Amino acid sequence: MSTHQVMLMCVLAVVAGVAGLVVADRLRFPSIVFLLVFGAGLGPDGAGLIRPEALGRGLEILVKIAVAIILFEGALTLRARDVAEVFAGVRRLVTYGLGVTWAGATLAAWGIAGLPGHLAVLFGALVTVTGPTVIRPLLERVHVKRTVATVLNSEGVIIDPIGVFVAVLVLELILGFGMTWRETMGGYFGRLGIGALLGAAGGFSLPWVLRARWLVAEHLQNLAGLAGVLGIFAAAERVYPESGLAAVVAAGLAAPRRIMPQEHRFRLFKEELTLLFISVLFILLAANVRLAAIFEEGWRGLGVVGILMLVVRPLCVFLSIDRNTMPFRDRLFIATVAPRGVVAASAASLFALILEEKGWEGARRVEALVFLTIAVTVVVQGVLAWPVAWALGVLSEVDRRVLVVGANMLGRAVAAVYHAAGRSVVVTDTNPIHCEAARGAGLPTACGNIFERAHQERIGMDEAGTVIAVTQNPEVNVLIAQHAREDYRIPYVYVALDRFDKGARREHVERIGGHLAFGRPLALAPWLERLRSEEAVLVARETPPKDTLPQSVREYAGNEDIVPLLVRHGDRVQVCEDGTHWGPGDRVLFLTRRGTAVDTPSRPSPGGGAAAESSSSSAAPTAPPVPGPPAGPLGGLL
Repeated sequence: MSTHQVMLMCVLAVVAGVAGLVVADRLRFPSIVFLLVFGAGLGPDGAGLIRPEALGRGLEILVKIAVAIILFEGALTLRARDVAEVFAGVRRLVTYGLGVTWAGATLAAWGIAGLPGHLAVLFGALVTVTGPTVIRPLLERVHVKRTVATVLNSEGVIIDPIGVFVAVLVLELILGFGMTWRETMGGYFGRLGIGALLGAAGGFSLPWVLRARWLVAEHLQNLAGLAGVLGIFAAAERVYPESGLAAVVAAGLAAPRRIMPQEHRFRLFKEELTLLFISVLFILLAANVRLAAIFEEGWRGLGVVGILMLVVRPLCVFLSIDRNTMPFRDRLFIATVAPRGVVAASAASLFALILEEKGWEGARRVEALVFLTIAVTVVVQGVLAWPVAWALGVLSEVDRRVLVVGANMLGRAVAAVYHAAGRSVVVTDTNPIHCEAARGAGLPTACGNIFERAHQERIGMDEAGTVIAVTQNPEVNVLIAQHAREDYRIPYVYVALDRFDKGARREHVERIGGHLAFGRPLALAPWLERLRSEEAVLVARETPPKDTLPQSVREYAGNEDIVPLLVRHGDRVQVCEDGTHWGPGDRVLFLTRRGTAVDTPSRPSPGGGAAAESSSSSAAPTAPPVPGPPAGPLGGLL
């Protein structure tokens, strides 16, 4: 191919890769499936527009650099305290578990697919890896318990370089480089050890270099960080060939998060690069695979993948993680999740190319089996992950952290309901008096500036699934929402606006992907003053089975004296917004002026709490509700 054709092919690979990501995001389906389909469709067996062999050794270079960045980004997302909590299980998964997977996959490939022994051993080594490129997207769609997610993420990041080293070891033995077994094992541990040492040193030093403003300007920090990662990779490769992957993983794990400038922005930059590299790599690698070779494996190939999923993976997990480390249901879910990703695909393609150049027959069968394993595990486990997690009770909707920014009476009331529902809640404010009041109500509280990195670390902002901004400054609330959405990609962000403030509007909230809390702008300061003076109260109401009265936030839009705040559907608590509805059995928390009836009667909360709970009759309230909000009674009502 001419230089011009190669350039067009590379551009097409980028366009097709990004298109695959967009389609997958719209359909909420694993992107790898579309990338494999697009790559195969554009490759020699399809339209013939992408021919990766035209890149020559450039494909190998691209693969190595891309995988290095992908693994560093994956390691950077791991939190030391979370990994420490499940370290014993992860350590056994990437040692004993790797051995079990290697042996089981080798036997399946040899006994079912009929691969020659040496190629079966190579296939077994290649499918020991899972990887963050497939695990993390799955866990972003299926929110499981933090410990379960940490085990899967940690295994995926750490096992990738180890599995690749095992595969390199097997390849060297197959090609017979004149090395003894002892020399080969020395090479394995040399790559792992030297890579880890150099990577840890480089990863620990990198944030200090980036912090030096006299050296690296703020707008160049992301690029300088990327250059630093590639420098660590290249240095390790220079000292000991093939040790670069271990180096970048160690660098990501060793980098001190607290001193890394704009760490969340750096991580997001790496995530975007990772997505680009993954999409382009899969397009090129899928185009490089001959579809006929995959179809030739037929039922034998599917049988191998079935054994990997139904026998080898459960055996690996249950032999590696005992019941004292994790509950049975958690281990069972982990046993059902082990999709293979870009690292397995990259190594399989490169090894097949090397073996083919050396004249080894059957090399393309190994590649075909690996890609069949990738396609089946990604599709099947991607589709079944949520139903399996739901059936096993390992979904973490109740475990994901709720951050309430603003410890005023309204913020404390909202936080109390979530806290009583079993959610992990943190209240934060800059006002020490408000913070002390929140602590006195039994709410986990941190006093500090939400925009400071150290405070974000302290409150665990990167673990949050919901942010509710209810400070008295609407413009600050919008900035908080923007920060949560753009820098942390928190899915549920609710913003309280003031109807007297013209600087922050509903469209500003919607533009950043947030939600207007309580369905309308409020007169925040007057409502808080009414709560303090007991002119306003919080009323909790349970919807009767045959309630014909208002059933949505919109039906209260014209009533300035009643504001629906929260709805509890069973175990789920939701901040009211414009389209919120409730039905029979749901419980609703209202903010009302004292003496205003809330369409069903209320009685004082037990122990004189902050809210009144409704009965099922339709008379006026039998007693005035009591202002609050102490956390206990209010939380108990909802």
